[in-house]
Amino acid sequence: MGFFAPTNAGYSGIYGHANGQGLVRAYSSGWPAGLKIFGPSTLSPDLWTDGSTNYVEMWSGATSSFNQYATLDPGQRVDWTEYWYPINDTGGFNFANNQAALLLPGTESGAEVALAVSSRIAGELLLFSGNKEVARWPVDLGPGQSLRVSWDKGAESGEGLGLLLQSGGQVVARTGQVP
Repeated sequence: MGFFAPTNAGYSGIYGHANGQGLVRAYSSGWPAGLKIFGPSTLSPDLWTDGSTNYVEMWSGATSSFNQYATLDPGQRVDWTEYWYPINDTGGFNFANNQAALLLPGTESGAEVALAVSSRIAGELLLFSGNKEVARWPVDLGPGQSLRVSWDKGAESGEGLGLLLQSGGQVVARTGQVP
């Protein structure tokens, strides 16, 4: 398997649901243009890994595919910053930045919420439904740790969900409908 994908969101990544491990890549929205995900499923895993485990890799670059070329004139420079970090036991993510990856899927009974961070963060994770705060969880996590919690909507509508991570009064990450 191999494919190129647009990268306008400012984050991308991969997540293996079978082993609960993933990789997040965060960067400036729209640049760099390239993202390729590759997994050599038709080749022996022994060529790539120890212990016959599956293998996948993620690439980034200045062009949106390997068939396009970027040219630098003499003295010209192109640079950018990317942040890559592992996540574990989150069930995936649907938003990420250089500090945190968030997962907020709505369920029939409420929501399943998950969080992983790239560096130590102490703060709070707030869940909103219909622009109203409906749940709050304390956060004290470091790299390699995750938080997974469930919210039962009860009498709430469960519509218009939003998730906000804050630390020291500052917004660290947010996704969905947050007032």
